[in-house]
Amino acid sequence: MTPPTPEPPVIFPYDFYHFWAAGRVTLEGGNPYDNPSVYAQMLNAGWPLSEGLHGFLHPPWTMWLFVPLGSLSIDAAVTVWTILSLLIAGLGFFLVKNWISSRCESPSHLPLFALAFAYATFPPLMSTVWLGQTNILILLGILLFAYLADRQKDFLGGAALSLVLIKPQLFIAFFFALLLFLIRNRRAWILIGLALGFFAQVLISLILAPGASAQFLAGAQSMASGSVVLPGASLAQTLHLFIPQLWIFPFVGVCGIGSALWLSYRTKEDWMRHLLFVSLPLSLLTAPYVWSHAFLPLLLPYLALISNRLQTHEASTIRVHGLFSMFGVCEAIRPFHLAPLMGLLPVSILGIELRKKGAQR
Repeated sequence: MTPPTPEPPVIFPYDFYHFWAAGRVTLEGGNPYDNPSVYAQMLNAGWPLSEGLHGFLHPPWTMWLFVPLGSLSIDAAVTVWTILSLLIAGLGFFLVKNWISSRCESPSHLPLFALAFAYATFPPLMSTVWLGQTNILILLGILLFAYLADRQKDFLGGAALSLVLIKPQLFIAFFFALLLFLIRNRRAWILIGLALGFFAQVLISLILAPGASAQFLAGAQSMASGSVVLPGASLAQTLHLFIPQLWIFPFVGVCGIGSALWLSYRTKEDWMRHLLFVSLPLSLLTAPYVWSHAFLPLLLPYLALISNRLQTHEASTIRVHGLFSMFGVCEAIRPFHLAPLMGLLPVSILGIELRKKGAQR
């Protein structure tokens, strides 16, 4: 009788092992984009032999984050990163609550506990913490940007927004829409803050990992081609399952940029809301590759729409895509290749917001 195949081990935090190992390899003078070197560090830290390796895909200007973590033991680094993630999540709740309250998004009968529960159980937030992903810093950048720019603190808001460049491929269409709004509203200090915040990341990373940029460029093509063809939650990745052609990715990207610019050009009202409720989900949906945990920046529009006085069919839509997005938690713990279903999250937010805009005209 054949013995049953053992279940693969549950590793916490799964993705963080790759980040920590890349930082440790860099500290030792190695190449963080060399998979065998990263894998060796992960094995030394207790990574199971039965598990494979997904590689380190973050751009070289993020080494300011990973090199300090790599200087710690894996247990200490996991503890520090998990605590930091939970603290940022707590701060994020108050920033989201402030947005919803100040913009009258929330009906008077919505208890604070209900909002906190919806926030804490947002599936991309749970999977981000579980995986030890860097999306938590991207969420912080988005929320601080919205908070500070609303208070005319444009330079600080732009500097905070530079955190989203940890994963720049997710925000291509978003940045085109942002640039249009900044030119129209003459908010140049946001752009200056964004540029200097990015420059600070680049400078610190160059000091800590001077060779990372050349190493990244040497392997960029193979890393990109290997990532985009994996089953994911972006529109291009979903289409690639049925049309296995690489031209799908730039085509969808160009369509995303064009749509973001057109919708932004037609928008005359609250530009910040448009950025967060239309440009952001559109950008994530048309990114070259994205997984469900990277939908974390949609937390603010998601909660704002849930807490608003929605019509019955709109509330049902939120519940349905919330139910589907719960698969994201399963995807984080055990890969079921359900990532394409996660695309319902930005699609639903985008659809509801555009419907509201249409009804107001």
